[in-house]
Amino acid sequence: MLTPLMLVILAVAIAASQQRRRYLQYLRLYHQQEDARREALRDGRVPPVQRLLIPVGPTRIKLVDWSDDDFLYFCRFSRAELVDLVAGLKLPPFFRAKNGTKEGAFVAVMMLCVRLADPSRLGLEALLFGRDVSQCSRIINLLIDYMFFTWARGLMKWNPALMTPERCELFAAAARMKGSVLDNICCLIDGTIRGIARPIDEQRQWFNGHKRKHAAKYQLVSSLDGLLVHLFPSVGRRGDMGILDSSGIIDIWREHLLGDNGRQMACFGDLGYGCLQGVLYCGFNASNDAIKNAFNDRMKVVRVCVEWAFGEIVTLWAQLDRKKEQKTGLRPIGRMYVVAAFLTNCLFCIRGGNKTATYFGLVPPTLTEYLESFEGIMAEWGEEDDRVAAAVADDDD
Repeated sequence: MLTPLMLVILAVAIAASQQRRRYLQYLRLYHQQEDARREALRDGRVPPVQRLLIPVGPTRIKLVDWSDDDFLYFCRFSRAELVDLVAGLKLPPFFRAKNGTKEGAFVAVMMLCVRLADPSRLGLEALLFGRDVSQCSRIINLLIDYMFFTWARGLMKWNPALMTPERCELFAAAARMKGSVLDNICCLIDGTIRGIARPIDEQRQWFNGHKRKHAAKYQLVSSLDGLLVHLFPSVGRRGDMGILDSSGIIDIWREHLLGDNGRQMACFGDLGYGCLQGVLYCGFNASNDAIKNAFNDRMKVVRVCVEWAFGEIVTLWAQLDRKKEQKTGLRPIGRMYVVAAFLTNCLFCIRGGNKTATYFGLVPPTLTEYLESFEGIMAEWGEEDDRVAAAVADDDD
């Protein structure tokens, strides 16, 4: 006689077998179309353009079939972490697209995480969640818009609640413990270049002459507890100083980046930024000057942590590192990156730190404290922002 545990194991095995069979069927269809395309090119004919029909399972996703390892592998969050995230974001119970496609908040967040974490096309989401590719695409784009306008766009504004005078002094002390020559460094700044597919329009604006490719650029400010406190996207053509000027962050630092008794704190970056009136410092060019070289050697052990922040984003969310999938005009690549950075912050707040926090011996705020810090920023958003955010959510059962 089968025990309840044996029945559960049998059900999971059957579900896994069905999923594997659908995946193999998908691969078989894909290889058939690839063979047809190669044959057409070999014969000098125009290859046929066909949509790959993803076989969808007869049943929707059953969360009971997912183990914690499955959640970590596909979503980057464990089951418990994802529950805390959905509860903390205060998402509506359902999301409904314009064509009527409807999905619960928890599964919608799972679909978004799987999409960002997986570098392949939408076929995997269709197989995992038992939906058509177009339905998965609509739900994911809907959630990206909602999370961007409701939460993530707060990263594009300076958040004084995360950089209070007490925390700035704590970060500066941690930097000095690691060998910083300057006694007022509390955050780090750098830019990154992420390749994109060649755009149809405005190719000159997106072309980066340094890397010789079309790209999007992102300026990131990281605090020493491992959080990304400011993120500003831009086209690939602009230089670091141009993006810095457009972000307006320098004037904000002069007013809000303060320590105890109003002491001016500062940010440290690379040579692409230079030194700006006591709020931004950088290293020296390579030379035979022993003093300058010693300064660079002591400061590089602090500055390298901002590179870890960029690496953590693309390591967790591999979709952002897939150049051919970053198509301007077809998908909101800037919003995707900002939402991915926001999810990265949420993940490290839930887990109590990351590599940078461990390196400096600091602890980031909890998820509740981090999300509460956005309240002051959200109060500054206009009615248009609230209208756009509300338009993509459906509170009906």
